[in-house]
Amino acid sequence: METAKMSKIPTSTQHPMAHAKVSTLPQRQMAGLACPQCHTFIPTTITELLQSMALVCPSCRLRLSIDTQKSQTALQALGKIQAAQKRLEYP
Repeated sequence: METAKMSKIPTSTQHPMAHAKVSTLPQRQMAGLACPQCHTFIPTTITELLQSMALVCPSCRLRLSIDTQKSQTALQALGKIQAAQKRLEYP
């Protein structure tokens, strides 16, 4: 008959990550997209997407046009997100 090996359980009740540094501040991630031609990250903002007609890749200079007619639903959603962010930042 085979016996199971028991590993010693640490006697400390403290979690191994107890001393890990945890930030309570929200992390801001850069918004943008990858260029479909060269895959370079194209940074942008909601404001830029709502106001501009195109984005330009900083690396290969590819111009990405924004079709406002076809993107109407997405642009309206971005407008709502932008308004909500402003309410959170400046209550």
